[in-house]
Amino acid sequence: VGQFAQFLNGQDEPVDSYDGWLDVIPNLVDGHLPIQLTLKDGVWKPLRERDNQPIENVTWIGAHDYCAWRDARLPTEAEWEYAARGPDSLLYPWGNEYISANLLRSSSTQMPDVGSIPRGASWVGALDMSGSLYEWTSSLYRPYPYDPNDGRETSLEDDFGNRVFRGCPWYHSENNLHGMLRDNVSATARHDNKPDIAFWYFGFRCARSLNP
Repeated sequence: VGQFAQFLNGQDEPVDSYDGWLDVIPNLVDGHLPIQLTLKDGVWKPLRERDNQPIENVTWIGAHDYCAWRDARLPTEAEWEYAARGPDSLLYPWGNEYISANLLRSSSTQMPDVGSIPRGASWVGALDMSGSLYEWTSSLYRPYPYDPNDGRETSLEDDFGNRVFRGCPWYHSENNLHGMLRDNVSATARHDNKPDIAFWYFGFRCARSLNP
């Protein structure tokens, strides 16, 4: 959240709205906006104790623009999966056995901070690839197996189709409704949505190409 505030404050012209980058929908229960930022005297700041939370409500457009601002990019779906599963195609970031203690799950209404459970790291040390938030990738939603040459990595200007997000959000506890809401927390789960739409459990991470 703190870094996204820097992004909003770092635009060429002052930004008085996050529209387009964040898509914030009122909570259906109490009607409040689940926003983690505030604008005061022309400066965006994280709300109290939200600085190190992953930014929520991010559209694909917002994730793409933020990564570009950081001189980076969104990972392709294949890159995201390889960072999570590795050369052995693990089922979970930490291995093939489900271990609830390795996973960020809902214990309150407060979003956990980034990297809260280091034992759930993937083989390359990537944190929160299962739990935390869904994460946007650059890829258009196409059938697997992944083919980088089939048009799924085309730009938004050329194809406004649904983009893939991976991972699993943290918000369903294992004991919810007697276990009726069973999330797919494996590193193989894949989903899609429109690039200009988000919900509070949509987030992202950035990538850069290796240049030896």
